[in-house]
Amino acid sequence: MKITPRFQAIIFDFDYTLTDSSRGVAESINFALAELSLPQVPAGAAP
Repeated sequence: MKITPRFQAIIFDFDYTLTDSSRGVAESINFALAELSLPQVPAGAAP
C-alpha cells in the first residue's frame, strides 16, 4: 500500500507577517494562566 502525503509543505508564521494571530495567542496564554489559578492578562495589554 502506497501512502501519499496530504501536504507538500507546512507554513509557520511566528512573526505575524501573514496573519495577526495575537488574539488567539493571548486567549491561549490566559487559558493556561487560569488553569494555574494565576491572574489573566487584560485584553489588549500587549504592546
